Amino acid sequence: MDKTMLLTIAAVALVAAAGVYAAVTAVNDDSVTTTVTVNDGIRCTINGKAVSNGDEIRINPMDGKMDIHLESDTPGLLSYVGYWEDGDRSVDKADTVKVPLREADFTVVFDHGKFSGGLTIGMNAYGPSDNALTLRIFHDEYVRGVYWGDTRVMDGQTMTFLYGEAVLTVRTADNSTKMMYQADWSSSSGTDSKTGEFKGNTIVDIKNGFDVPASGILYITQKVE
Repeated sequence: MDKTMLLTIAAVALVAAAGVYAAVTAVNDDSVTTTVTVNDGIRCTINGKAVSNGDEIRINPMDGKMDIHLESDTPGLLSYVGYWEDGDRSVDKADTVKVPLREADFTVVFDHGKFSGGLTIGMNAYGPSDNALTLRIFHDEYVRGVYWGDTRVMDGQTMTFLYGEAVLTVRTADNSTKMMYQADWSSSSGTDSKTGEFKGNTIVDIKNGFDVPASGILYITQKVE
């Protein structure tokens, strides 16, 4: 192999090595510094490490993300809200579970850079929306149980879904009886309804499409033909 070819190969190798070094250096230089507020009754880990209220943590998101794990002794709407800046760039994120849970996982994705900001963790960490939905829920003897997350909903109970969406699990007494649900609700903006038929266990998802609070009734019963 002549000297020209050897020099060419060496130059290509050096360029490739420089590119790998620059990429690794850029990733290793990434950081997210966060002041964490953890509401009472909540346990939290971020990227696998436990954090407490008032902690300031600094992570290197090698894969570009922050993994948040929440736990509570009692079920609730686990949620978070966070805001981070890097110069003229920002990451503004918030999320909540739709049903009461004792555990939840959230992920926040970051670009390369050095971000700093704050994170609040708790129940309803970023507050209810403007379209809360309140339903009085009735079910008959063919329904073995209705659940909102880990919370059992009794016959005739009134529930308020602060984020405007009721996601309910219905467990029936058998898999053969024809069942139905009928929801009717109203607000200052108008009225709406939703119906469905099913056999066996199912998920009932009722959403308030108005931009104001609404209330109504949900029936879950055997279908009479």
